[in-house]
Amino acid sequence: MIIFPAIDILDGNCVRLYKGDYDQKTVYSSTPADIAKSFCEKGAEFIHCVDLNGAKYGEVVNDDVVKAILENVDVPIQIGGGIRNKDTVKHYLDLGVNRVILGTAAVTDFSLVEYCAENYPHRFCLSLDVLDENIMLKGWVENSNVKLFDYLKKVEGMPVSAIVATDISRDGAMVGAANEMYKRMMDITDIPVIASGGISCREDVISLRDAGLYGAITGKAIYEGKIDLESLIREVK
Repeated sequence: MIIFPAIDILDGNCVRLYKGDYDQKTVYSSTPADIAKSFCEKGAEFIHCVDLNGAKYGEVVNDDVVKAILENVDVPIQIGGGIRNKDTVKHYLDLGVNRVILGTAAVTDFSLVEYCAENYPHRFCLSLDVLDENIMLKGWVENSNVKLFDYLKKVEGMPVSAIVATDISRDGAMVGAANEMYKRMMDITDIPVIASGGISCREDVISLRDAGLYGAITGKAIYEGKIDLESLIREVK
């Protein structure tokens, strides 16, 4: 299992939102690149980044921050937030990002998923942000009315690196991961699943590992000292 420490970028800062609410944010650092470097020093094998401004407005906003992170680490980076067209996909991959994450566009523009599958196989992930089994869009503020489990059947067999699934009701709340949702996902798809949202302690991660998940994203629990990243990475390897 891979632990993906999360760097959520808003207005150039490293932040965490509470249940996806842009008005309820905690700023942890004004230098996300330093946070990324510290993660690597603790053994991180992969870093998960999200441009929260990009997610909301559908365009690249925190490009300078992403470049600084890439310059400061020697592990793969995956980036999401506002990646809704071919040019942005190419931009990030040319920049040196290992893989891009399609969120809103994964649902609203399926032709972009097909384009990535043809031109960048296994260089892209799909991020599905879920509330009451509905996939949410545009920084979690709009309901797509597409059901998570219906969508999984649609993409099964495509060369997707992973599916990042977030239960919005748990994100930033540190109330535990949505284990039942992930188990149902793995029953439907062979695409690797990365858990995100609600992870509050070591035990949450261990339960996800034991359930067979490919990866787990955790942010707030690291920043607030609930999880010792270095020891957890050693344990789940």
